[in-house]
Amino acid sequence: MATVLPFDPHARRRTPATPATPPRGERERQERVVPIPVSRTADRVTALPTTRIAPAVAAAPAPLSERALAKRFFPLLALVAIADLVTKAIAVALLGGQESIALGGPLSLHLVYNTASAGGVWLGAHTRELNMVATGVVIGMLVMLVPVLARLDRHAPTALALMAGGGAGNLASLVSSPRGVPDFLALHHQDGAWIMNVADLFMFAGLLLLMRTIGVLVLAMRTHGPRQRTDAVLAPR
Repeated sequence: MATVLPFDPHARRRTPATPATPPRGERERQERVVPIPVSRTADRVTALPTTRIAPAVAAAPAPLSERALAKRFFPLLALVAIADLVTKAIAVALLGGQESIALGGPLSLHLVYNTASAGGVWLGAHTRELNMVATGVVIGMLVMLVPVLARLDRHAPTALALMAGGGAGNLASLVSSPRGVPDFLALHHQDGAWIMNVADLFMFAGLLLLMRTIGVLVLAMRTHGPRQRTDAVLAPR
C-alpha cells in the first residue's frame, strides 16, 4: 500500500522558473557580503555642465559689392563736380572785371582762364581738344580702378571719387567755355603765384589719400613677393 503524504495548504508551489530558496546559513552569508548603498542628500554634489566660451574672433570685413561701390563713388563724384562748377560761377560773377581780392597772407582771389594743359603746358592750336580727350580718358581709368583698388583699401574709392570729380568739373568747364577753365584761387610766392580752382584742390586731396593705397599695395607686394598672383595680393583688407 502506497504512503499518502499529508496535504499542506501553506506549501509554496515550486516551478522551474522559481529558484529554490537557499539554506538559511547560505542566505545569511550572502546578505552579509552584499553591500548596501547609502545615499546622503546633504553630501551629494551635482556637477553642472560647463560651457566653454570661445573667444570672439573679429572677422575680416567683407569686400564691398559693385552696387555698394557705385553708391559710394558716383554721388561723391557728382558732389565734387557740382561744388567746383558752383564756385567757378561765383568767382566769374565776382571777379569778372579782372580785379583781385586779397584774402590775407599769400592767398588772394584773381580770375584767369586756363587754356593750357596741366602745369601750363601748351600743346599747340588743338590744346583744348586734347585736354578734353585726355581728361575723359583719365576719368574713365579712375572709374575702372575703383573695384580693383577697393579690394586692397576700402578708402580708395573716396580718393578716386575726389580725383574723378575734380576732373569732371574741369572737363565740364572746357566743354562749356571756349575761353578755358576758370582759375581764381591764387597762392603767391616769390616768383609769382600759383592759380588754381576748387577742382584742383579736390584732385590734390584725392592724390594724397591715394598715396595711402599705394603704400598698402607696395607693402602687400613685398609681403607676397613679386611672383604672387594678383588675386592673392589684392586681398580684402
